[in-house]
Amino acid sequence: MDESSAEKSPFTNTSRGPGNWLKVRGRIDAADTTPGAYGRTGVKGSRITVLESYVSFGDQRFCTNTATELVVEEGALVEHCKFQDENLDSFHLASLHVQLARGSEFIHHSIAAGARLARNNICTNLAGEGVNCILNGLYLAKGEQVVDHHMVVEHSQPHGQSHE
Repeated sequence: MDESSAEKSPFTNTSRGPGNWLKVRGRIDAADTTPGAYGRTGVKGSRITVLESYVSFGDQRFCTNTATELVVEEGALVEHCKFQDENLDSFHLASLHVQLARGSEFIHHSIAAGARLARNNICTNLAGEGVNCILNGLYLAKGEQVVDHHMVVEHSQPHGQSHE
C-alpha cells in the first residue's frame, strides 16, 4: 500500500520504529490480533477491540517483555483484552500505557494464568473531561507463581470515572 492509499484507508497499520502502529479512523469495528511485542494504537471517534494473547507450548524457559501504548482519542471506545498463559519456568513483564481524550472510554480485561513471574504495569491518564475507564483483572496463580498487576490511574481532568 503506498503512502496516499494508507492515508485514505480507515484502517492503517504501519511500522514506526520497533513495533506496530495501528490507527483507526471513522466509525468502524475492528479486531487486531497481531502478536507483536511492542504496539502503539491511536483511535479517534471509533470503536475497536484489541486482543493480546501470550501462550507458550512446551517447557522451555524464556522471558516476554512487552509494551503497549493506546491513545484513545475524542469520542472513541477501546476494549482491550489480554490473555497470558505461559509455562511455569517463564517470566512475563508487560507495560500498558493508555491516554484517554475527552468523552472517550477504555475497558481493559486482563487474565493471567501462567509464568513463574507475571508482572503487569498499567498506567492510565484520564486526560480529557467525561472519560470512562474500567480495569478488570483475573489471576489464576498456583504454587510458587507470582502475579502482580500494578495500576496507576491519573485523573488529569474533571468529570472522569474509573473503576478498578
